[in-house]
Amino acid sequence: MYDYALRDIADRLAPAHTFHSRVQPLAPWFDSECREIRRDCRRLERRHRRTKSDIDRSNFIAPQRHKHDSFVAKKNKYWTDRISAERGTPAKLWQSLSNILRRDKELDSSSASSTHSADQFIHFFSHKVDPIHKDMENCPPQPPAPLRPAIASLTELKACTQDEVRRVILSMPTTSTKSCTLDPIPTFLLKESVDVLLPYLTAMT
Repeated sequence: MYDYALRDIADRLAPAHTFHSRVQPLAPWFDSECREIRRDCRRLERRHRRTKSDIDRSNFIAPQRHKHDSFVAKKNKYWTDRISAERGTPAKLWQSLSNILRRDKELDSSSASSTHSADQFIHFFSHKVDPIHKDMENCPPQPPAPLRPAIASLTELKACTQDEVRRVILSMPTTSTKSCTLDPIPTFLLKESVDVLLPYLTAMT
């Protein structure tokens, strides 16, 4: 019921909708001019796919070749200027050269390919756990802690009124109260929405 109340409030304040996002990191040399060239090529490509005419095909091929040549020129100019600017700092220069040679991609692929098998995983933990078991096999078991008898009993539950629940929630100091991972709603939001949640909170208590 608590989750239902929070979802109902969230659906009314921010209704859920489907959103398709294609996250792709752009190159550092990709500027607004490159973005405009790519947008124009995509527009001509969509027109060619829709009409299938030879005129639209020729109108699409020429900008596509221009885009390729422009991107290559932009890339070469960016890295040439960057290497020239970082000539006096070897650390930055080697980092730029690693980006050009794409050594970071090679390291990522090599690290991803070096996977461990299940037998190696079991052997590794067995090698760590077996000496501990061997050292503790002659130790006597620890006696259980004595249980103390209960001095109080709960025989009945008293129903709380809405005024009592509201007074308890509002009496909590906002600066000292905290929320755990099992309770997703923050304290300040609980106080602001206490009148909306009050019927649900009273039913649960």
